Amino acid sequence: LAGALREAEEALEAAPPHAILVMGTDDAAVAAAITGVKLGVPTTYLGEAGENAPLVARVAELTLDATADAGDGARAVRELAESRLPSA
Repeated sequence: LAGALREAEEALEAAPPHAILVMGTDDAAVAAAITGVKLGVPTTYLGEAGENAPLVARVAELTLDATADAGDGARAVRELAESRLPSA
């Protein structure tokens, strides 16, 4: 896990994302989530692979669709995070 944390931090600092969507529970997924939160990047957990396939497809569609409004993907990620993350 320590190595995955170092790699995640290097990658996220080199190319800061607007948001992080984490799927799975392996070391890489845990490291991405921990590092994202540490760096203040909106981060949400989507569950295990396949568990939320329709949700993941919709977020990907909004985020990656070249014709979508640039804010649509960010709004989708924010709404997803707000609905899925427990309040602190």
